Amino acid sequence: GDDFDDPGFNAGFAQAIRDVVDVLHGAATLPPQAGHASGRFDADVSPWTIAYILGREWEPYSIVGFNEKPGAARAFAGTHFTIAEGSPTEVWMVRQCDLLVSYEDARYGAQRPIAYTNWPTTDPIVHPTETSYDQQMRYRGLTYDRDPGAPPVHEEEGVSLDPSRVRRTARNRAGWFASYHVYPYYPDFMLYDPGYARAASSLGRSNFFGYLQDLRRAHRGIPLVVAEFGVPSSRGNAHLQPQGWHHGGLSEQAVAAADVRLAREIREAGAAGAIVFAWMDEWFKRNWFTMGTELPAERGRLWHNVMSSEEHYGVLAVRAGDSATVPLPGGPAARWQALRAVAAGRLVGADSATLRVGQDAAYVYLALESPAWRGRPFPWPRVRLQIAIDTHDAFRGQTVLPFSGIRSAIGWEYLVSIDGPRDARLEVTPDYLPYMPERLTGSGAHFGEHFRRPLYPQRRADGVFDPLWALTNRPRFTSAGVQVRGQGLTVGRLVNGRAREDSNADWWYDAPSGTIQVRLPWALLNVSDPSSRLVVSESEPEVALGRRDGPRSVLVGVPTEGFHFGIVAWTPGPDVLGALPALDAYGNWPRERFPLWEWPTWETPAYHTYLKPVYFALQRLWAAP
Repeated sequence: GDDFDDPGFNAGFAQAIRDVVDVLHGAATLPPQAGHASGRFDADVSPWTIAYILGREWEPYSIVGFNEKPGAARAFAGTHFTIAEGSPTEVWMVRQCDLLVSYEDARYGAQRPIAYTNWPTTDPIVHPTETSYDQQMRYRGLTYDRDPGAPPVHEEEGVSLDPSRVRRTARNRAGWFASYHVYPYYPDFMLYDPGYARAASSLGRSNFFGYLQDLRRAHRGIPLVVAEFGVPSSRGNAHLQPQGWHHGGLSEQAVAAADVRLAREIREAGAAGAIVFAWMDEWFKRNWFTMGTELPAERGRLWHNVMSSEEHYGVLAVRAGDSATVPLPGGPAARWQALRAVAAGRLVGADSATLRVGQDAAYVYLALESPAWRGRPFPWPRVRLQIAIDTHDAFRGQTVLPFSGIRSAIGWEYLVSIDGPRDARLEVTPDYLPYMPERLTGSGAHFGEHFRRPLYPQRRADGVFDPLWALTNRPRFTSAGVQVRGQGLTVGRLVNGRAREDSNADWWYDAPSGTIQVRLPWALLNVSDPSSRLVVSESEPEVALGRRDGPRSVLVGVPTEGFHFGIVAWTPGPDVLGALPALDAYGNWPRERFPLWEWPTWETPAYHTYLKPVYFALQRLWAAP
């Protein structure tokens, strides 16, 4: 609930505060508890601990709920801190900070600076471009009655936490500061405020810097620390930002440049310090862009979703597979040639072409090779390739391939089309598209909707595959009633490149070995949990499709036997130049010619670590005068 004064909650929070202080001083033994560290802590690391920051980012609806509690305190006079006029939530925060400082002072004779966590959503600044959910509905011309049982609405404006209201007592020797998590791509007011859009640091135009200047002005008299900042190196991108500092979709090389720029602007804005988020990649993290199809959620830690931005903030990369054997686009050909062969035959002037397939906790790897192609450039765009993939059920999906026109007894959920180095894409049969099509997101019943339902492939024979386009920035109305268009991107676009130059590269043609190397993220194939071989489906397909009444259908992970693959080489005309497996006498694909590719499940994923370029870039920055 939203009652910060709940006795049980407060008792647990107070104990957590004491535990943290004792752990830092090497004087704690903590019992096992789910979601918490445990064991004996006997190393005193307090001399290297600069300060405390209490709590996490606070949800605005929780703050509103507690602030509206009758009789909640609006002032506090503690041993080390006071607040004369504050909201109930601000008073509660200060009380907890006072508890921590008092406990450490009394038990260990030490004090250090402290703050509570804050973020732009609950800053004390008025953001004129931001509108509430009620205003958004009104500007759309919609009337509605909010369901009392519905989840609370997250608002980016309307309630604040103001640390500048806090005062130190004479007994507080260490100090008080403001702590904010500030990322360049969120909330939307950072992107749309005209003042922020015009702002520029000494390094150039920067909405981020414009906001930081406002934040510094709002906290005159106390130090301001940006306790989290950075951009992630995920393949997936959950939010676009004007200067290109997106919520993902950045290579490790681009992240290094961005984080250095952000760090320099934080200093230029007058902040007292900054902390890069985070030390290491975190596979267990979840993100709105992908969490709906990570099923079951509790197994997300067992695989690496490269489409999830939240898993990729680390300075230390945590990557799937063995560093000595993982295939990389443009990397050692021997690693691709070591994958298991699943089909062989004639293709594009080659008497012998082979498709090899492999996997790890992040990707499916496809290697198409032929001795006849070695040492030669591939004949794009005269020759084009299609890789059809069946993931869900061989009796469902698209049975006709576009352009080549090949008919198949197996239904395909996905199609990789490679028309040349700058034109490659992954597309999906329309019934299995997880994202709302772009044409529907700007108006009408699906205004601003990101996800599409139901997700259940149907058998069809119309040759249609839809692009994997996803809405990242929802359309919205400003406080003046002006509509801001939504933005999105084609997540199914496959980027050609070497992984050593672009960590998110999807494919490469290696001429010396005559191999087309492709890696596809599990999440882009609607695999909900590769570790247990599950794919996304509906819990009640017939209900979801409107064929019968019954319990509401929800997305679930269902077992798949494995995948089937089919490859076609064709030339505009169109003429088919070859297929793996071979076509029958009628130019079709019989079911019995497709071997099933299945992969082993796991409970412990293989992974390796390395320092990303951002580590060395920040090292150089902080070593500079």
